[in-house]
Amino acid sequence: MKKKNKIIMSALCTIAMVVCMMTGFIRDVYAASASISASAGTIYVGETVTFTVSASNGAGYVTLSGAVNDKVWLDNSSQSFTVTGSSAGTLSVSFSGVIADYDTGEDQSVSGGASVSVVNRPSNNGGGSTNTPSGGGSSNSGGSNSGNTTNTPTDTPTEEPKSSNNNLSGLSVSTGTLSPEFNVDTTEYTVTLPADATTISIDASAADEKATVSGTGEQSLKAGLNEFIINVTAENGDAKNYYVRVNVDETPLVYTTFKDQKLGVVRNTDEIGIPNSFEETTVTLDGQEVKAWNSTQMNKTIVFLVNDAGEKNFYLFENNQVTSIFKPVGLFGRNLYIIDVPTEKQKMKGFTFGEVVIKDEKFGGWTFDDEAFANYSVIYVMDELGNIKYYQYEKTEDTLQLYSLAAPTTQEAVDKTNEKVNTQQMIIYALIAATLVGGGLAAYAFYRLVQSKKNDGYNKKFDYTNDDE
Repeated sequence: MKKKNKIIMSALCTIAMVVCMMTGFIRDVYAASASISASAGTIYVGETVTFTVSASNGAGYVTLSGAVNDKVWLDNSSQSFTVTGSSAGTLSVSFSGVIADYDTGEDQSVSGGASVSVVNRPSNNGGGSTNTPSGGGSSNSGGSNSGNTTNTPTDTPTEEPKSSNNNLSGLSVSTGTLSPEFNVDTTEYTVTLPADATTISIDASAADEKATVSGTGEQSLKAGLNEFIINVTAENGDAKNYYVRVNVDETPLVYTTFKDQKLGVVRNTDEIGIPNSFEETTVTLDGQEVKAWNSTQMNKTIVFLVNDAGEKNFYLFENNQVTSIFKPVGLFGRNLYIIDVPTEKQKMKGFTFGEVVIKDEKFGGWTFDDEAFANYSVIYVMDELGNIKYYQYEKTEDTLQLYSLAAPTTQEAVDKTNEKVNTQQMIIYALIAATLVGGGLAAYAFYRLVQSKKNDGYNKKFDYTNDDE
């Protein structure tokens, strides 16, 4: 019995050890999150309060607005901001951003806010003085309270309702004109500026002094559309956005000439799609430094220009000048570039130079003068290594292959050629056979002749018939 109990106790101890070991490997998994807090819920005018924004189990940028306007990086950490309550009302700070979760690596959208009430400090008459209650009369009666001070009771300040007014009372710009004119209920405006505009200042004021405004001040401009957001946050934290969209004329400021065309440097290149292997650089054009791109793989430099018709394209820039259009195209799984065909290469015997259309793309190329090759054409392009290549296109089967500058052959011509070759081969074979047969017959005849002469000589040598007689 003792032995059995000992076995049971040993088993229970083993199980307990296993459980302890397993729980040692178990850890809590927390999702990435962010929060904001205030060091106090209510402060008096002139006092300060600290807002603290924190991120846990993740890292990322959060943007703060309201009583604090800033953008901070949080890496499982926190940052604090001290704000002074300058007038009665509410101090509100809201935040939003994206935090990457440590455990999953996924982005988590976070947002939140905190508010603090700012109240006027109540009056407190003390220091042994005698306070007169409202309505007149003395606080002392018959000297019975001689030597004692009677103070007016101080009530605990009550929190006033927070304002929800998040409107602007005014909105203006330093240059240009708002369209339409400002109206408190209109939240979207446009401004049109000339090509040389580089900055604009936006001024806005809140309809409620307890509301906060962000997004104002001097702003940088680029050619094309620029959008600015003016945020108004009410005392109770409600937010409202006003949008000012500034259109800067995209007319080029730098021009060059190529093939009797006036080409201007495009200034807004944010979404043009830079070709593979090219990196941004600068070049000097018309005496001014402009944006360009260079590829060490292709040993080429390109600029982005627009012609008088508004067509925008890349152009090769060599020896401080534009030398050719440079248009990236994808064709039959190949990355190619349409370039101009030099004048000296446009004339080829048996071809007519002109425009060749393949997959809705227009290439400089050639068609064959021979009607038998009406379905064939040849194009002139550049590959990803900067090499010039000729490609032959056949439209009935929609195929493209490298062209060696030799004319193609139709199937009919191939069949005729094969038939001719077969006939020639039969004639050759017949001649060879006739030669072999003729040679064999000649050899046999010669052999018979030799044998005949040998037999005649032998007969003469042993012919004794006439001698015996």
